[in-house]
Amino acid sequence: MQVRDPVTGWWRSVADGWLTAALLVAVYAALAAGGVCCLPCPPGALVNSTSYWFSLAWGLMLAVGGVTGAVSVFGGWWWLEKAGLCLLVGGGLVYGAVLVDFQIEDGVGNRWPQVAVTVALVVLLVIRFLRIRRYRIDPEVLVES
Repeated sequence: MQVRDPVTGWWRSVADGWLTAALLVAVYAALAAGGVCCLPCPPGALVNSTSYWFSLAWGLMLAVGGVTGAVSVFGGWWWLEKAGLCLLVGGGLVYGAVLVDFQIEDGVGNRWPQVAVTVALVVLLVIRFLRIRRYRIDPEVLVES
């Protein structure tokens, strides 16, 4: 008689593959942590380029998008992950636009490496969205076109 470990059984039942899911949770958690850190003290570049309240909204987009993404990965709740991805992509686009604006307007320093990393992250988040867009809740159930 084989005894099944509930933790191992749960871990193997993760909808997206355990390694992919763990890496996605790490990315989402890092973005959520960045957003939470912005809430008490938003980045000066963002505040100077936009406003204090806009900067808080940006931090909130990252925090909520990251938490939503991290929570949804293990359950395979694609609709919730899609919502989190939309918030994170929006936050990444805002940050990238601010960096480009600062580089062009200010001209001091080199912000192009930050722009490159931000663009790469946004593209990877969009790729994730495109990979799960056809799923509703369960990875085995396709949205009918």
